[in-house]
Amino acid sequence: VAQVLINKVKSKCCGIKELKKYNEEFLDLIKRAQTPENIMNIWQKMKEKAFFKYSIDMKKLQEKMDNGEFAKLNWEKQKQILREILDKNQLYVNRSDMNDERFYITEEEKQLTELFYKKGE
Repeated sequence: VAQVLINKVKSKCCGIKELKKYNEEFLDLIKRAQTPENIMNIWQKMKEKAFFKYSIDMKKLQEKMDNGEFAKLNWEKQKQILREILDKNQLYVNRSDMNDERFYITEEEKQLTELFYKKGE
């Protein structure tokens, strides 16, 4: 079970490879953000592509973005909110979605995912 939590798998020829990130990519961007402008740019990308927790009222959140309430929060609080609204069950592309063209999965990523899950079985 612990093996399933490890997202890095060693490849014989190419060093370390990773499973295809999804919401994890947004967590990485949030962590690296250095300005409020960065945070707002990440928010725009998240609205287009991220999976959010089902309990999030997106209309209400967007209203707070639009009326400036979010911008009044300190930078760390803004980052915290963006991290908290992401669905952590979607950090990586699910194995069952590997052939979904919306995720732009390469053949190498598909093979790595299959290898990863076979090791855990």
